[in-house]
Amino acid sequence: MTTSNIYHGGSSCKKGWTGGGGGGVGQYINYGSSEGVSTTTNAAWQNKLLVSFTAVLGVRYKIEGYCEIFAVADEDVEAELTINTVRYAFSHFKNPLYADRWTQWNGCFYVDNTLTGNQDVRINWRSGFGGGNKSIQRARILITRLD
Repeated sequence: MTTSNIYHGGSSCKKGWTGGGGGGVGQYINYGSSEGVSTTTNAAWQNKLLVSFTAVLGVRYKIEGYCEIFAVADEDVEAELTINTVRYAFSHFKNPLYADRWTQWNGCFYVDNTLTGNQDVRINWRSGFGGGNKSIQRARILITRLD
């Protein structure tokens, strides 16, 4: 990542997050993180992180998500980013044989100018296949205004 499109100032984007599209800087709206490890064997979606904000119709928002997910050897884990109850990003990690592994779910983002009212942005995870432990850590959501 180049530092030319990273904003480090005052109350705007958190250090290490990119600003708005095209190298521009977005106005900070909200941020959340859940750094610790959470583990499940459940195939039902588990919530790791929730960040809320109030959207104004016609304003362009950029919603970014990141996390690291884990599966034991020869099993699968899934992660998703939702806004309210609608899925906007999805990851299915099929872990190869013989080793337990972490993988990064790098930089999903969504840009929209039709959101209005309260918005609940979530990162969830679940067991995709197998009975072993599935984990998530370092979940992060950043919301910026691009207009």
